[in-house]
Amino acid sequence: QLACPLAVTHCEHGFGDAEFLRLFDQVVLPMARHFDPDLVLVSGGFDAACGDPLGQFLVSPQGYGQMTKKLMTLAGGRVVVLTEGGYQADMNAECAVEVLRTLMG
Repeated sequence: QLACPLAVTHCEHGFGDAEFLRLFDQVVLPMARHFDPDLVLVSGGFDAACGDPLGQFLVSPQGYGQMTKKLMTLAGGRVVVLTEGGYQADMNAECAVEVLRTLMG
């Protein structure tokens, strides 16, 4: 299990796609590659999506798609995504659609 809890309180410009993708490239993917999984299971909420009242991050649906694409480089592309979390229904739907589009190629 790899969990990356974030507490960003001093980021004036926000913490969005670029920052999350950098975190993926510098932390998540190297650790995951070292583990060399046979399958990637994602319990992914959309709390970091733009406009989420609790997450207060700025990740776009396209950002979620890009993170999904990066995960698909692991485990021979065997990725299962379960959604949970996120408190803005319209944005959750947009993010879920983008993740599904990415998974489907």
